Parts: sequence; structure tokens; C-alpha cells
Amino acid sequence: MAHKDIRNYNAPTTMRIGGETINKIVARYAYRCSECLGELEYWNAGLRCKANHSHSHFVHKKDVPEIQAMRQVKTEAVEAAYEIVDGLLRPRKEIIQ
Repeated sequence: MAHKDIRNYNAPTTMRIGGETINKIVARYAYRCSECLGELEYWNAGLRCKANHSHSHFVHKKDVPEIQAMRQVKTEAVEAAYEIVDGLLRPRKEIIQ
């Protein structure tokens, strides 16, 4: 039985994101968390969101401005239709004249 040296263990240097095989070092700087758009950090043999460790999906940095614009439009639509009253989200009442 041969002795197995654990120092020779090499984790894969690539990972799959969106169907593409990408180097982890490049992915860490070129991708962001898809949920909070935060930075990524190394974790075990992969990457994870630095802000919230439960986030696990990633998007390319070039797509972030488009995602932020879509989120802003959705937020404005919700703010136009609802208001916060006593800590609760309630539909806005339109004034009938």
C-alpha cells in the first residue's frame, strides 16, 4: 500500500459558470454575485459571495449595469404602487376627484 502525500493535492483551477469553463482567478475578478452584485472570494475548491456566503450564482461584470437598471425600474414601480405605513407595505390610495 503506497503512502499518499496530501501535499500533492491540487484543486482544479477551473470552474463552470453559465456553461463556460473559466479559470478561478479570472472568475474572481471578472464575475460578481448575481443576487447582491457583490465581490467573490475563494472558498474550498470554488468561489462564493464575499457579502453573503449563501449566494452561489454569478454574473459577468459587463452585465451588472443592465441588472442594476432593471432592478431600479422594478423598485420605482413598487414605490409608485405601494407605501409604507406603520412598518407595513400597503397599496397607495389614489385620490378621486
